[in-house]
Amino acid sequence: MGYPGYLRKPRVLFIEDDPLIALLVEQVLIECGCDCVGPVIHIPQALVCAKTADVDAALLDVIIDRIYADEIAETLALRGIPFSFVSGMPQSSVPKRWSKIPYIEKPFGEDKIQQMLLTLLAPKKIPFEAGSRVHSAPAS
Repeated sequence: MGYPGYLRKPRVLFIEDDPLIALLVEQVLIECGCDCVGPVIHIPQALVCAKTADVDAALLDVIIDRIYADEIAETLALRGIPFSFVSGMPQSSVPKRWSKIPYIEKPFGEDKIQQMLLTLLAPKKIPFEAGSRVHSAPAS
């Protein structure tokens, strides 16, 4: 699967504390042509990765080690890294401030991960203002 605008494999941070789900999603990410950063299974390590990892997108479980992953989501948002929640909890259980973040509810199939990757890794559109100049000619 190709991703327009990427000259290399997209790097996806994956934070999930369930070992079976972690292995399955990691394999799907690899099959989709991504480099999987993780799976990361503990909050402290996940926070470090969210703050420092060179990634293009992230998949984040809502609860890691029985703790809401709110601080991780906040860090990703502040860094401008597109992410999706992946959880067995209903989407309505996510705090209201994250209601516009894409969401995959467990159980899910490979197709849901593939679709989410296309959404998260889609090229960003830059708004064009009429009358703006991209290049200016040198003054004579």
